[in-house]
Amino acid sequence: MDVVNYAFSSLFGGRGKWGGTMEQFRAEQFRAWIRRLSAYSIITRYVFCTALVGIVTVVQLIANLLPAGYVFIIYYPVVTLAALLLDRGAGFYATILSAFLVVLLFIEPRFSLTIPAQADAVALFIFLACSVVITVVAEAFRLLLERLDTMEREKDLLFRKLAHRTRNNLQIIMSMLAMERAQAASGDTRARLDLIEGRIGVLAQMHDRLRWQNRNGTIGVRDFMEISAPMCANRSPAIARLLSGPRSRTLRWRPISSLPSASS
Repeated sequence: MDVVNYAFSSLFGGRGKWGGTMEQFRAEQFRAWIRRLSAYSIITRYVFCTALVGIVTVVQLIANLLPAGYVFIIYYPVVTLAALLLDRGAGFYATILSAFLVVLLFIEPRFSLTIPAQADAVALFIFLACSVVITVVAEAFRLLLERLDTMEREKDLLFRKLAHRTRNNLQIIMSMLAMERAQAASGDTRARLDLIEGRIGVLAQMHDRLRWQNRNGTIGVRDFMEISAPMCANRSPAIARLLSGPRSRTLRWRPISSLPSASS
């Protein structure tokens, strides 16, 4: 998954105009597009593919973007999108339909389905060969994304189970401390146990907040400082200024693997 994310970050990432990274084209969102389109029926997908080829054909007829021998070039994106977003069959269908329309409408003599010029025949052969390769590669990429999507769902399920078990363990510890506090004879002991139970409760709340954070790499600092305030008998001036600041203040974190090594 890191390889796919790095590829999309290299293509669409980098520092934007307003600072920060552009994450609109992350691999997770791209897989969501593929899942959404793959959920449609075969007829709907092929109608969508036909519409793509038709739009490109109409644009070429109206604007005459390329001469007859080079019209195949504008159909490569259609074949790529059909194979990548829909399926392998849609890629082959877009290839055949595009070749048919080009020979019928743009290669002289028009409306005859004949190719007298050798250059046009070579262009058609190159288009068919490249389109087949594009479709096969796109299908392999789709299978990779589906496998990564399955692994991602399994990983999320494991993390949810781990988070649920951690929350239960913290609740068990708090219950045991509450039982010990109720049986304690000394008031000082009860106060200490109550303080420990409160701190564990704060850890449980912070764990819940971390669990439901969105995946944009930012954490609201003020929310966590407000939660951890009961742990601090006397807040420091720095913490007080942080809590009185704007709520939009965030802390951006990076994975350990992205940090510079000690040798550097």
